[in-house]
Amino acid sequence: KALPAPEPLAPAGAASPMSNPTLRAAVLSQSAGMLGQVSLSQGFLLLYFNSLALSPFELLSALSLPYFVWGFSMVPLAMLSARPRKTRFGNIGILLTVLGFLLLAAASLLPPTWLRLALVLGVSLFALGTAMFNAVWYALLNPLLPREYRGRFFGILRFTWQAVSLAFFFAVSLVLVRRHDLAVFQAVLLLIGA
Repeated sequence: KALPAPEPLAPAGAASPMSNPTLRAAVLSQSAGMLGQVSLSQGFLLLYFNSLALSPFELLSALSLPYFVWGFSMVPLAMLSARPRKTRFGNIGILLTVLGFLLLAAASLLPPTWLRLALVLGVSLFALGTAMFNAVWYALLNPLLPREYRGRFFGILRFTWQAVSLAFFFAVSLVLVRRHDLAVFQAVLLLIGA
């Protein structure tokens, strides 16, 4: 017997995945949401922590903390997220991420002992919130995204958040060249957290 012909990936005349307003909103919100992770991986938080006069040990510990939290929380959070209220779980993750960045911005206003505690708590909340959101991200998209559009959608998503991050941090670097005091770092952290 001959094997059946494979089904076409998209029906003729099918619309783009970006014609769906929900998927468009997902791309835009993810582009803004990725700024926190990019600030960690591309050195913005390193510059901020350095401006707070942290010791090298404290600086590297603060930058490593998200990876530690992600490593130990992803699997348990993914198991917890496999419940009917995925949206609520993801929203709590977004809220924790925002609270983490707001705490990071406010940390420089605190005395040295409280500053370090606020940094650890802020970075931990950011990492935990990101892990919670990431645990439900694909499960939330699955019913909205037909199989034939997944590759195209994720390509558009990746290109968009990377372009937004590149433009945002290029603008931030232009500001930091002219003025690099704590107020600028706080303003950027508040923008990322918003």
